[in-house]
Amino acid sequence: MNRTVIAAPGAHVDEGLQPERTTLAWVRTSAVAALVTLLFLRSTPADPPTVATVGTVCLGGPMFLLAATRRSHAERVRQFTQETATVPFLHITFLAATVLVLATAAALCTVL
Repeated sequence: MNRTVIAAPGAHVDEGLQPERTTLAWVRTSAVAALVTLLFLRSTPADPPTVATVGTVCLGGPMFLLAATRRSHAERVRQFTQETATVPFLHITFLAATVLVLATAAALCTVL
């Protein structure tokens, strides 16, 4: 039986699916973070300047993630095909900061 090897063992032939799923996951995460922030803004009983400040800070994280994810998709594809993928620490940091600020603001608004 004669078998033809198209690519070297371990090499990635498909350069679109995994990076595309990763990009879509970041987009969904950003959208949910923005939605939670908007729900917080809609339901909080705090004074308007506080709500506006918290909303601006918390919407900044998801907006940054959306912009950065769209911009970095081609780089993610390149890294995946070369098997040199890196962890997006800046994305993770912005997401964690958004969640932390939103949780703190929600706790403070509930107590006050």
